[in-house]
Amino acid sequence: MKKCFSKNLQNLILVGFLWVSGLYLTYCRGNASEQDSSQISETPPAYIFTDSLLFIQHPAWAGPDSLWCDSLLRRYAEKKYQLFWFRYGEPVEYTSILFQLCRESAEALDRPIQEDAEKLSSRLEAIRAEQDSNSIQILTEIDISLSLLFLKYANRNWVGLPESIRQQTGWRIKGKDKNLYNLLENFIEGKDRNEFQRQAIYSQYDHLGTWLAKYRKIEALGGWPPLDWNGQELQYGDTAEILIKVRQLLRIQEDLSDSLNSPVFDSVLTRGVRAFQIRHGIQPTGMLEALTFRAMRYSVKDRIRQILINQERCRWAPPEPTGKYIAVNIPDFKLMLFDQQKLQWSCNAVVGKEKTNTVIFSNQLEYIVFSPYWNVPRSILANELLPALRKNPEYLKQHNMEVYTGSGKVIASTHINWHLYKGYDFPYNIRQKPGRNNALGRVKFLFPNEYNIYLHDTPAKNLFAQPVRAFSHGCIRIQEPIKLAKYLLQNDPEWPEEKIMAAMDRDAEEQVTLKEKIPVFIAYFTAFVDTEGRIHFREDIYKHDKKLGELLRLDN
Repeated sequence: MKKCFSKNLQNLILVGFLWVSGLYLTYCRGNASEQDSSQISETPPAYIFTDSLLFIQHPAWAGPDSLWCDSLLRRYAEKKYQLFWFRYGEPVEYTSILFQLCRESAEALDRPIQEDAEKLSSRLEAIRAEQDSNSIQILTEIDISLSLLFLKYANRNWVGLPESIRQQTGWRIKGKDKNLYNLLENFIEGKDRNEFQRQAIYSQYDHLGTWLAKYRKIEALGGWPPLDWNGQELQYGDTAEILIKVRQLLRIQEDLSDSLNSPVFDSVLTRGVRAFQIRHGIQPTGMLEALTFRAMRYSVKDRIRQILINQERCRWAPPEPTGKYIAVNIPDFKLMLFDQQKLQWSCNAVVGKEKTNTVIFSNQLEYIVFSPYWNVPRSILANELLPALRKNPEYLKQHNMEVYTGSGKVIASTHINWHLYKGYDFPYNIRQKPGRNNALGRVKFLFPNEYNIYLHDTPAKNLFAQPVRAFSHGCIRIQEPIKLAKYLLQNDPEWPEEKIMAAMDRDAEEQVTLKEKIPVFIAYFTAFVDTEGRIHFREDIYKHDKKLGELLRLDN
């Protein structure tokens, strides 16, 4: 308490006495000598002003809310200690909007906010019913409490968990720069508060919220039927009793519109299964096999939990850029390119294995490198390359590799005794020369970062057909690198298509600096809504959902 107010106390007291001697009297009852000066007049003014001493004496400052005190008091001082939430002695209309927002936040971490809102709402009702005093002191106390409630709501719902906790779940994307006190002022002065709310958070939050409401209704009605699969794959033309439950599940999840309870696998059911598979990132064969049955065995409670976890991530997300940007959703194994917030195209991607997972972060794409060298990372050199060289001294030659010093000088590998080194003590570097069999393919895309992660081509094209594409050491392989290169250079007259293709087939590396830096977001969303309004779910390949669910206390 002392620490919080020591630097402001003298100024606040001085301002307080000035207001007590002047404006404070304008809202008190007519004759201060005959009536209680703390009571509001019969016809109070539109704006109620009070003094700094009433703010300093607010009981919240002695508790955990004291962390807000300096900045909030400064905002009140800038407004001459005008009450934010009262006009003519009555709560303003946006007070009810704040209460409604708080009531809609009923998850584990939001319940204290909801409880505070209910207490304040009850207290205001008591004042209206004249069960409580409507003195300036009490109105000031309630006004500060409402401002604190807004700040706590905004911090929880529009900012989310602190950055230090986010990083425990692997998230290193820089969050949006939200000044909560500016948000408070905008909320109080805003003409369209619904539009203000939409601008405060990543758009996927509201899209997921629509499906959260649907799934809560489904849960209240008993959910969808559980499936006991015996391991038998089913396809068009088959007959099985379990298909009756499959139809019910698909209807409830809006993948099927018929009303049949048939055990026959007909064309209608095939279309419904395909729709389900697309929403769950499974190859849309229309067959019921292991991956599809696994996705169907998640309960409605599981999916609600997944939606809440990804809504939390939406709170952390920065504003969507209005120009070009690239997004990679790790659990979806997809790269997407957006312009003017519209999806231009997407392609399959290969991401890191669980043990060498791709980092969740953002940066600016600056360079394209054609016919790249692959500089073997130390971890791969120690764990994979040196053991292979001990067994086969010709390994480097067979894989078009060479050894070089820190200054870039190439040395003969035949002079090296590979058995002398265990890994990180190797005094040289190894790289793979440009070529079609280079591990990076014919082109890579650099957004310099501390994690040494980038986008690149690959000779292993067969991996893009796999449903689960977590095979790399952390970098991201993309299925259509040539298309991406052409798109990024389409407005550069120095790089026509013929020159791009030629640069990819040389035996010498060439780096191009983009004239326009492109934001890149490497994200992790296991639940999201597509442009047609359908909800999608993906597997938690890095177990980040599990950790975040624990931090959000969703299992309590």
